Amino acid sequence: MILMYHHVAPPHAVPLSKGPNEGWEFTISPQGFEEQLATLRRRNYRFTSLAEKVDAIKKRGIEDSKAIGTIVCAGTGSGKTLAFYLPALSSIVRHLLTNSKDKWVKSIAIYPRSELLKDQLGEVIGRCESLRNELSETSIKVGALYGDVPYQLQNIKSGYSKWRKDGDKYVCPFLKCVKCNHDLRISESDIDSNKEILSCANNECKWSIDGNKFSFTRVSLSKNPPDILFTTTEMLNRNLSNNELRHLFGVGPLCTRPPELVLLDEVHTYEGRHGAQVSYLLRRWSYLVGQPLRFVGLSATLKEATSFLSSLTGTWQRDIDEISPFSDELESEGAEYLIALRGDPVSKAALLSTTIQTTTIIIKTIITIVLLVGH
Repeated sequence: MILMYHHVAPPHAVPLSKGPNEGWEFTISPQGFEEQLATLRRRNYRFTSLAEKVDAIKKRGIEDSKAIGTIVCAGTGSGKTLAFYLPALSSIVRHLLTNSKDKWVKSIAIYPRSELLKDQLGEVIGRCESLRNELSETSIKVGALYGDVPYQLQNIKSGYSKWRKDGDKYVCPFLKCVKCNHDLRISESDIDSNKEILSCANNECKWSIDGNKFSFTRVSLSKNPPDILFTTTEMLNRNLSNNELRHLFGVGPLCTRPPELVLLDEVHTYEGRHGAQVSYLLRRWSYLVGQPLRFVGLSATLKEATSFLSSLTGTWQRDIDEISPFSDELESEGAEYLIALRGDPVSKAALLSTTIQTTTIIIKTIITIVLLVGH
């Protein structure tokens, strides 16, 4: 029997004459092997078992453990969100087609506001339904974790729940029907029998979704992690130390693998004191995971986007790619301008007259810009 071992060299320099053979030896005697290990340990060599190396490889990201960030900068309605979800869903389908039996959260979408989370949640569930119709052998599971998500189904019937009662059913506060946009409801009988089933309130639609496709309680999220998780920075901060849910974020002994992709939507909102707190949170998360995370930021209003994402996530700026459309790739279709004026009692200016004057100036400015661009 021949035993071989590998070591990581200590920080001091090793002469080239000793480099190739340093730390590599063979032995046919277990006693001799232990003696060589003891000698190298006294010289501050560190050892990693083969099992640990294999486990580390399994826990890597999509390709390797290198931190890579992407910032997508484009105007509102240009398809930034879709630019993230298409490759994310494609990667999830790839895992499902390879018959991977491990249940782990492959992508995490983090939103600064719950209203934006609810809007994108319905859109992604609709796309997963379309994929399910095209690829019947795959079923992407979606999960949501934020304030309105109950701990268990029985909590929906409590007076503290935001689930509005409608007859013998309760209306889901964060998801509409992806077919007709009507309310989704769960019946009291399903709650009592512990069945996660949301059904459309429109009798003509009859669309429904169950717990195998969408987890909407924290108990089901913990027991059967979804493929893609929608959450907020607040929930991330709360649950990194929660033994029941921390594995959803790639942390703790219950974790199978860390997430491959992390979406940071409306990344420009993470500025000032709040941005500094989120930045420390993301660094703490990466440290607990034990490897760099792959962040994808979306924004319509960022300048020096790569530098901003680097400061926010701790990713080296050289490892961040900025994706933005060229001017000839966009078509102008119109825009909506909203003006918010606040009265100033010190200046003694009438709010109505100020509003009229401001609106007139803005209209003239827009017309001037359009004429200049047109020429």
